[in-house]
Amino acid sequence: MPTGQRYSLYRLTYQSRSTLVGEQNLQITAIQDILRQSRYRNLRHGVSGILLYNQHSYFQVLEGSKAAVEQIFRNILRDKRHTDIVPLQRDPVDIRIFHSWSMAYKELPCGSAWPDYPIRDFPTKLLADRANTTPEMKAFTLPA
Repeated sequence: MPTGQRYSLYRLTYQSRSTLVGEQNLQITAIQDILRQSRYRNLRHGVSGILLYNQHSYFQVLEGSKAAVEQIFRNILRDKRHTDIVPLQRDPVDIRIFHSWSMAYKELPCGSAWPDYPIRDFPTKLLADRANTTPEMKAFTLPA
């Protein structure tokens, strides 16, 4: 691979606290809205990733061009469904971890810790845990 193209991909991870409160049905509707918007936007911009949610917090990984990922992150910073947003990683990378998901989704049990899902193990761990098993949560896939 030519040196100039070595790091054409960029990965950003962050965690934030959810501002979604109230009945579980309202939270589910809000998460579905986030996923619908994210999947459409990410597919258009060649971004892949995953959103983990545990009723109190978000943890998200975004992969794609630096410009696209940073623009999406700026939108997230303005999104009222998030507070206390903390970037954890902003690095050029060689390969996508989530190459087949415009935005995978996994709801974790309340109280789950993000370290239970290290980034390098996401695809294997999520497939074993049956990510995206409900029809309304299925992710669009990026073209190969």
